[in-house]
Formats: sequence, C-alpha cells, structure tokens
Amino acid sequence: MSSSSLPLLSLDRLSCRFGGLQALDRVSFAVHPGEIFGLIGPNGAGKTTLFNLISGVTPISSGDVCWQGQTISALPPDRLNRLGLARTFQNLRLFDRLTVLENLLVAQASQRRSQPEALATAWGLLEELALSGLAERDAGTLAYGDRRRLEIARALATRPTLLLLDEPAAGLNPSEKERLGQLIAELRQRHQLTVMIIEHHVPLLMGLCDRLAVLDFGALIALGTPEQVRTDPRVIAAYLGGGQ
Repeated sequence: MSSSSLPLLSLDRLSCRFGGLQALDRVSFAVHPGEIFGLIGPNGAGKTTLFNLISGVTPISSGDVCWQGQTISALPPDRLNRLGLARTFQNLRLFDRLTVLENLLVAQASQRRSQPEALATAWGLLEELALSGLAERDAGTLAYGDRRRLEIARALATRPTLLLLDEPAAGLNPSEKERLGQLIAELRQRHQLTVMIIEHHVPLLMGLCDRLAVLDFGALIALGTPEQVRTDPRVIAAYLGGGQ
C-alpha cells in the first residue's frame, strides 16, 4: 500500500435516497493508493448502491465523492472511466454476441487508442487472465468462471487506477474463489492498481484486503484492518455471527 497521505478516493457524508428509502446514510471513508479495500455487509446494506454512486451510475442525494482531493460527484461514467475508474458488475454485463476479443476492443472505444495499441492491450490481458485460447469464442458461450474473468479483463482494458469489483466470486466454486483471490493480488501488483471489492465470501476478503468497511442498513458501522473488523462486536452482531 502506498504511503501517500492524499487518498485516491474519499467519500464525505455520502447519502442516497430512493423515495422513502434511505439506501445510504452519510457514509465517509477514504481509500489510499495501492490498497485492496473490502466492502462487506448483509444483503440490502447499500454496498452496490455505494459502487453505483462512486461510478456515476446512480445520482448522489447528498455528500461528495472526491478523487485525489477534487470533487467528482457530478461526472458521468464515461468521464470517470477516462479519469481512471473502472468497475465490474454483480450481474455480468458482457456483450454476449461479440467475441471475447471484441469485448475487450469495445471496452477501449472511448480511450482514443490506435487499433494496433488496442489489439496489443487486448491480447496482453487475454494472456494474463488465461483467456487467449477463447479469443474468437462468443462471450455468451463461455463457462461461468471464464465470463467472470472476462468481465475483469474488460475493466482492466481501460487501464484504470481504481478498479471496483462487485462480487467477483459470486457463483464460483471454492477452488475458483481461491484462484480469484490470488489473481486480484497479482493484478494489483502488476498494474499498480487500487482495488475496492464487494464480496459476501468473507474468508476471501479477510485474506486479501488491507482494510475493510462494513455497512448495515446504509450506515457505516466499522472500518479497519481485517482483524479489527472480524472482532468488532457491531460487525459480529450485524453480519458475521459467532461462527466467523
């Protein structure tokens, strides 16, 4: 993790309301360069809503999102992507009728790269994520674990500084989850990434993350290292239970 005193991303009293539902309530924390930062909590706690606010998918009701100290709350997703923010989705959003290679080329369309540069980036990521043998296959025909890796590769194709991963281990078997954890750690190192990750598979995050934030009913109830979070009475009561 970088020792830089300036956070890459900071949230200041971030709130989101859908009609009478307070989905997020004045959430504040900072993510530092080079961190793998986990976000956990029960279903409906507001985790994906938080990602949607950060990535410009959902309007912010109040509060601010800042990038290296500058407010980015009003920027649309394409501007945020060019700034260095990319994400995956819990429900995969691949172009199923395009090939694996074409999915990576489309991801780079807003980056103003030459065709040779875009192809080189795409092939490099396909090699890195063990997808090169599937390059000419339609994305919709891939096995589920391969589709998950393609979603990550597509986000990486934009060369982000901050990568948001929304439940990347969902639907994977135990060995696939273990390999995914290793892959995320390797990608952080090779691409000099900062990673924010939502995941219900708590053991994966406890072994992977530098710090975690815990949400419950839209509010931040804990923030700290895996050990601090694991032993926090509020987290145990709201989410982990006595068995964790």
